[in-house]
Amino acid sequence: MPYACSSMVTKREFLPTVKPEEPLLYDLTSTYFEGKADFIPKAKRGYSRDHWPDCKQVVVGLVIGREGFPRAHEIFEGNTQDRKTLASMLDLLEKRVGLPKGSTIVVDRGMAHTENIAELQRRKLHYVVAARQKERDRLLAEFETIDGFEEVIRQPSPRNPSQKKSSVRVKAHSINNETLILCISSERVEKDRAIRVKQEERFLRDLAKVQARIQNGRL
Repeated sequence: MPYACSSMVTKREFLPTVKPEEPLLYDLTSTYFEGKADFIPKAKRGYSRDHWPDCKQVVVGLVIGREGFPRAHEIFEGNTQDRKTLASMLDLLEKRVGLPKGSTIVVDRGMAHTENIAELQRRKLHYVVAARQKERDRLLAEFETIDGFEEVIRQPSPRNPSQKKSSVRVKAHSINNETLILCISSERVEKDRAIRVKQEERFLRDLAKVQARIQNGRL
């Protein structure tokens, strides 16, 4: 895989430069190797998204533009943490297709760490990141009522008019020169409720087992 990707790099001179108004979405994945992978220097054991921690892997970073086409990519060593890749990818973007001040970078919460936010601000870039749990906890009171939330109308795909979209409500909250967008998604509400119900059922089953042992004089 590293060789296939390196062949794509040779075509980077044909990529159009990034426009300031173009959002850039950056994310990572990984791919693992079976065997020793001795001839692939970047193959290391690390966090396995494929649930094969005993296999060596490489981490693949990809940036796409508004239309979904690749703008830049890179192969990182398999034990590289997501949060450690952002600065390198920004350097690659600037070198390969340009990175004007005011460009918008979109990343998930795996990269929403203090040092990365500071790096984006230092480069005078706009950013959209998913807040980490600690930051969400500070704003729990904002979700107590639906006051101030506005519904986002999500249209079905033109190719699938019968498609059902989940309802989403959003609310803007400004703090420390940042604009936080609070979201309430009906699908996420159902998912979180299902997780809690499953955990509660497991907990009650375990309690019943303990109770049975006590009643039988074994505990």
